[in-house]
Parts: sequence; C-alpha cells; structure tokens
Amino acid sequence: MIVVKNQFKISLIHYFFVLALILFGCKKKTNAPHPPHESAEVISISLQNSPEWAFNDYFEIKKVIPLDSKIIISEINKLVFHNEKILLLDQKSKSIVRFSNDGDFEKRLHFVGKGPEEYMEITDFIVDNKSNDIIILDGNIGQQMIRYDWGGNFKKKQQIPFHSNSLEALEDGFIIYCGNHQSKENVIDDKSFNNIVYCDSNFHVYDKQIPVSSAWNGLRYLFKNITV
Repeated sequence: MIVVKNQFKISLIHYFFVLALILFGCKKKTNAPHPPHESAEVISISLQNSPEWAFNDYFEIKKVIPLDSKIIISEINKLVFHNEKILLLDQKSKSIVRFSNDGDFEKRLHFVGKGPEEYMEITDFIVDNKSNDIIILDGNIGQQMIRYDWGGNFKKKQQIPFHSNSLEALEDGFIIYCGNHQSKENVIDDKSFNNIVYCDSNFHVYDKQIPVSSAWNGLRYLFKNITV
C-alpha cells in the first residue's frame, strides 16, 4: 500500500541532499544549465529533541493507494509519479515496478547481469519527462547509466567516470550526488572531494559543489551507509 502525502517522498538522505543544495547554492559557470532547485520549498524538521519525527506533523494524507497484492516487493527505496503511473524502485530485487494510478500492476523492469543491455545494481532511477525513458543508475558497481524506453526496451548504456549514488536530470545533462565516496578517478579530487557533480549528457563535468570531509564524528566514509 502507498500512502500519498501531497505526493512528497521524504527520506533523511534526500532531505539533507536537497537542503544542502539550497543552503550552499550553486556556483555555476555561464554555460551551465539552470539547476532545478531554486524555487524548491524547504520544510524544516527539527531533530534536536528526538531522532524520530512523524509525517503527520508535516503532511496531510490526500489519498491511499492499495497496490496489487499479488506483486511481491521486498523494499520500496524510491517512488516516482509520472503520467498518472506509479514507479517503485525495489533495490533488493534490483527491479523497477510500474503500477497504474489505482495500484494495478503493469510491468516489472528487471535486467540484472553483465550483458550489454543489463545492469548489476540499481542505485537510483529517474524518468525522462521528454521521452518517457526510464534511466537507471548503476553507480557504484557498474559505474554506468542505462536507458530503457517506457516499454522496457533497451536504448543505450553509458559509462560514468566516477562512483555515484543518485541523479536528477537537467535540461541537457545531469546533477549527480556522489554519496560521500572518495575517488581518484578522473574528475573527483580526493583533496577537496565534492558530493555534487554537474555534467552534460556525456558525463563531461563542468562544475562540482558541496565539498564534504570524508571524516565525520571520527568515522571515515567510503560509500553511503558504509563506514570503516
């Protein structure tokens, strides 16, 4: 079952990601696409008194959508509404599941492997508003982006020259969150490593933002949710 609260999906990771973008701003070059967050509303959530907070304190339930009970979903990691459809990312099964706006099952995208039309993991996905293509980010293991059409047919695979955890589309490129991963590969510099990377559609980087120390509270971060 999906509970829609003004069609917002908030997790602490994405909340702090968006908040960081707004607070720090973007030092863009003149030929850079316009980042899509300038008019975003910021919802302040205080974690000072308690590590937990209730959605009902900030959102009003508008609609409850029961999903097809015959479809097994291990874990919902992301939810996208697009053209009156619901797309869910299930990272455990490495698949994207599409439902109608009423919760009826329509399609499962699942092409795991090392083949030319496959991916090894899904760290994130988006839907291209212009083409309706489903873009899968295999950012840590495969370091690649795979594009399928709305029907699930393979279109294109591109290698990414750095590790990444999530992405959003710009007018002609992407804004990529690197997830506290240090790397000496190509464009990411260990001495001042950045969490936010702006690149064109061929992953040529034109700007990097939000430098973050790799050590936090005495722990050194390599990947999201993994410390040594």
